[in-house]
Amino acid sequence: MLRSKEVRREVGGFSLIEMLVASTIFAIAAAVAFILYTAAQKSYKAGENFTDQQQSTRVAFDRMLSDLRLAGFNWNPDGDTTRIDEQVEGAWDTAVTIRGDFDFEDPTASTTPEASLPGTAYSIVSTGNDEIVSYVLAKPGVSGPATMALRADVDRPRTKTLKNVTISNVALVQDSPPYTLYRVSLADVATFPATPPNSTSFVFEPVAENIRSMTFQYYDDSGVLLNANTPASSADDIGGGDAAILTRARVRRIAVNLVGMTADEDPDYIDTADAAAQHFRKFDLSSDVNAENLGRSGVKDIDITPPPAPTNVSLVPGHCGGILVKWDPPGSTSGVTAWSVKSWPNGSPTNFATRGFTHPHQEYGTVDYDAHAFYDNLASGTWCFQVQSKDSAGNSSGWAPTTGAPCAALSNSTTPATPLNVRATGNGTITPLDSQVLIQWDEVQANTAALANEPDTIGGNAILRDILGYKIKKATQSDFSDGVIMTTTPTVLGQGTLQYSDTAVQNCQTYYYK
Repeated sequence: MLRSKEVRREVGGFSLIEMLVASTIFAIAAAVAFILYTAAQKSYKAGENFTDQQQSTRVAFDRMLSDLRLAGFNWNPDGDTTRIDEQVEGAWDTAVTIRGDFDFEDPTASTTPEASLPGTAYSIVSTGNDEIVSYVLAKPGVSGPATMALRADVDRPRTKTLKNVTISNVALVQDSPPYTLYRVSLADVATFPATPPNSTSFVFEPVAENIRSMTFQYYDDSGVLLNANTPASSADDIGGGDAAILTRARVRRIAVNLVGMTADEDPDYIDTADAAAQHFRKFDLSSDVNAENLGRSGVKDIDITPPPAPTNVSLVPGHCGGILVKWDPPGSTSGVTAWSVKSWPNGSPTNFATRGFTHPHQEYGTVDYDAHAFYDNLASGTWCFQVQSKDSAGNSSGWAPTTGAPCAALSNSTTPATPLNVRATGNGTITPLDSQVLIQWDEVQANTAALANEPDTIGGNAILRDILGYKIKKATQSDFSDGVIMTTTPTVLGQGTLQYSDTAVQNCQTYYYK
């Protein structure tokens, strides 16, 4: 009986102590498993974030390098030595602005708006405003304390004039990460504003987020570092101003460093060297870019093509001793830089003379792009004319018109206007002089009336093309009753002479002049 009771007690269940021990062991095992799972999950998440950010930054870095390698590509295709464009338009320690023909492979984009840009300034323009590209950091939404200022020819069409270009709200000192990397291009506008707002004059394209820093070092062809390489200060950067044009022109190699950072901080990670982002894991990408196009430009093709011949040649008589020959102005891409004008007496085409005239020319200090030439010093009679266009390569068109050259009789139907603002010493305008009187007057530039078909007028009157000079009348009586033409050699003061010193005077005597 005793044995039977003992057996029943043994198979009846666990004791309280046994249950407590088992529960404790299970709780410990579960806690360990949970801790291991949490750590693994956290590690996986951190690794995933790091990998994603690293991949995003690498894609942005590769795109930036691709653009930098094309810096200066096809920027001066015809080797124009007067082109004011730059291959590196701006060079900062933490930002860069380059120019290049980035859309050369696109048959539409490569000519839009490039085909409308030359105007009268260039024969060809291959880089539009959207191909003036900057890489810079800023806070998301384009926010920052700094401004990038550069100078570039950005009008449409190009004017060969530098304009102020200001890219604001950027971070040139990167002491408050994270930042967004932006690719900034200029808008295509007819007249670029001096200090344009970002919203209308620039295109800000975000390329990568969570960027810690970006730096550039610029080297010449001898490996000499050109910039101060002080990212903590933008005051000593090369920049984009006129004073650093020659420095930027020496850039041949650009070293780039881009540092990305994770989107979330890791409290268990401490970067003692970076107080601004000490709990963020980082990775940096560096590369040297040897932009093969820097320092190179196109070579002007050997030009054997003559410019187009003048059209609609006609004559404007009426000026003393000469005839104005005019024709249609050449197109902006014609390449015309000069004209030859042939003249001969009517009926004697073999007895001709030829004179050269530049294009454009000046009329009393004003640049004139019209097509005409005043053929002076002609003898009386009827004269015939032909015109030939020339370019800078020495090519010449045929003579125009090929037949039926226009002819006109020499005539004089214009009268010069009266000189104005005549003044002399002693009248309160010019300081009195001893034993002489200085007379001055304004240049006469127009006639007293209009002239049919004359292309240039001043105040509605025909421009004065046939001036010989000026005469001066002198008297001792205010009514000029004793006035005489002054004895000079010659009696007419030549064209361009706007003053005369009369030494045939007596001190303390009053004289009158016209």
